[in-house]
Amino acid sequence: YRPCLRFAGTRQTPRLDVGTKRYFTVASEQCRVYKMIEVTEINRYPLTGASAQSLEVAHVVPAGIDLDRALVLFDDSVEGDIKPRISQRELPMLACFGAIATEATTELYIPNYGNFYVDADATGELVTVSEFGDETPCFDLGDDFARRFQRSLNRPDIRLGLKTPEWLAGGVVAPSERTNRPIHIVTRATIREIQRRLPSAQFGADRFRPGVLVDGDIEPFEENEWVGKQLTIAGVAFFVSKLTARCPVPGYDQRRGINRKDVPKAYRELPKNDKNKPVVGVYAYPMLGLGESGDIAIGDIVSLS
Repeated sequence: YRPCLRFAGTRQTPRLDVGTKRYFTVASEQCRVYKMIEVTEINRYPLTGASAQSLEVAHVVPAGIDLDRALVLFDDSVEGDIKPRISQRELPMLACFGAIATEATTELYIPNYGNFYVDADATGELVTVSEFGDETPCFDLGDDFARRFQRSLNRPDIRLGLKTPEWLAGGVVAPSERTNRPIHIVTRATIREIQRRLPSAQFGADRFRPGVLVDGDIEPFEENEWVGKQLTIAGVAFFVSKLTARCPVPGYDQRRGINRKDVPKAYRELPKNDKNKPVVGVYAYPMLGLGESGDIAIGDIVSLS
């Protein structure tokens, strides 16, 4: 059997490959064997509801992946001081809108209307946008930006907001106290199991809009048992706070903006327990203080404690 074994890894985290499975240990903890789990994909969504921006390396701040969901569309027709966020649930076509963020600007793409840019330090009238119950402070970016979305989506009530720097940095309300947890973590094993149950459907991990996608020696839906545990990637600790809620969004084709209603069908066929398990993915937040940050990258090892 010796030819089937391969030693790899680093001095700090030696790794042993046994056939198709990987195991690694930590040098300071003798005789403890860990499952091999690694990051295979990182995404951020500069515009809430729009397509993902794939990253090789992500800068993580207390509020999550830096610049993730910094821009948000909201419904200005609702009376009152708090405006509801507009998402793919209301407008599946948002999946076809593009956004690429840098430290200075975010480039937005609207089908049939081309590209335009939003400065990272743009300001405007303050407005409060409701996101899953979180009252998020945003700058209304004005009529020019609003008209572009209104025309393309045929919705005269839509406006574009940019979340305030304090909120994006993790201030105002601590990320651990926000209803909308910042990072969605999904395993490829779970995706493969859903694909196995739907052999006639064509879909990938993008249907579940992961922030961090991991793979390795993992069973389908194993991430459901991570709630309440600490997950560490490249020295950055995350607290896994809750399960992903079952929702219709995985039924939306992320390339065409069409509700195919296929993946939720597989969901309905899964037996559920009293905790609504199993589901695809979990939510987590970085265990960082204000002003702290770190980087994670594709290929980084994931450890659980």
